[in-house]
Amino acid sequence: MTSATLSPNSLAQELWQTAWGKPWPYQSSDKITKPTIVADEDVPMVVDSSDDREDNDGENDSSTTPSELEYTFLYNIKSVVRACFGNEKAVGDVLVVRAEYVLLREMLETGYASRTEAIVITGQPGIGKTVFLLYLLLWRLEHKLPTAIQLAADTFVTFDDKGAVDLSTEQRIRLQDEYWALADSNAQIIQPCAVFLNSPVRHVIQASSPTPDRWKEWIKQSMGRVVVTDLPHTLEVLAIIKQLKLDMADAYRLIKK
Repeated sequence: MTSATLSPNSLAQELWQTAWGKPWPYQSSDKITKPTIVADEDVPMVVDSSDDREDNDGENDSSTTPSELEYTFLYNIKSVVRACFGNEKAVGDVLVVRAEYVLLREMLETGYASRTEAIVITGQPGIGKTVFLLYLLLWRLEHKLPTAIQLAADTFVTFDDKGAVDLSTEQRIRLQDEYWALADSNAQIIQPCAVFLNSPVRHVIQASSPTPDRWKEWIKQSMGRVVVTDLPHTLEVLAIIKQLKLDMADAYRLIKK
């Protein structure tokens, strides 16, 4: 990263000290069983028309879904959002690591999207696109991989081997090519900041709603790719409801949508 006036951020630095080179300490595992009265329907992950992967010929049908799920969940997630200037009211304090998140990360690291610089992760509202960015951030910090994240319109935070720094989106700097730049899309942020778009980073990844107005222009100019995420299956919905300590009746309502 080129020289710039840097602003200390004790919360971001504390996050760096907690997560850089170490597994997120606030995590556990659990198991959940699918109620037999609930039908399980998986929707396969699809991508934009430029994707050249072969069809899976129905390999994701519900008959292959196990009747129970062992999963990992991360907690104290609101502290991550606070450290990155995000709206902590927009997320729960628990992050269930969905299989989809792991697949997306692997796709970005070594899969068909690994050579694409600009990527939009989208899908139906409420399926955890912003949460995926938080999972990806924590995973990269654990593996000491330089990462920048933008959860607010005027500020982003960088993490590398020197620590954590928050910077204004108006600053004229360039992130180095080993960085991944992660950007949310919310009431304040329409597209990733100019620093992200103008830097030779490995990936600029935006989590966004399906509304094309939020990403159509920048992703076209960047010759990027749009990835539409898979819906959570029954067991994942149940696990999320359980860990967020919501009414289980909500699970059935969500599953039936």
